Amino acid sequence: MLLLLLLLGSATPAPPGYDLFPGLGHYKLHNVLRTWREAERMCAEDGGHLAVINSMSEAVVLTRLFGRVPSVPGADAETNDVALVGFHDLYVEDEYLTVFGNYLNSTGFTLWHEGNPDNRLGVEDCGGVHRTSGKLVDLSCETIFPFFCEIRI
Repeated sequence: MLLLLLLLGSATPAPPGYDLFPGLGHYKLHNVLRTWREAERMCAEDGGHLAVINSMSEAVVLTRLFGRVPSVPGADAETNDVALVGFHDLYVEDEYLTVFGNYLNSTGFTLWHEGNPDNRLGVEDCGGVHRTSGKLVDLSCETIFPFFCEIRI
């Protein structure tokens, strides 16, 4: 009984709308469209951060959550297929950092969706994840997209 209480007591409660995936964390797809900085701020308000993908298992979790929302309200064909996550190359081109300031290659997950990163039009400095592949994409920081927040357990 004491062990059960300790285990239950160590679980971090998450705000409404977050799903717990044991061993990974709490995740939420915000199906409102925001810029990368706005999304980062909203995740922080929830007590979390933009999701940082550390494994294929975590990528699968995000694609599963994305699959629950076939069409994001207000999204066009491009913005419906990707969501913002927690990495960028805002300071040095092609030097991707997580929201924690660590190099992206230190996360253990650097699989890019076909054709990415491409820095299309020279403005794609923020990170995203593709709806079906779960792989990384580079996106414009100023374009509005749905986004994933993560709260660690």
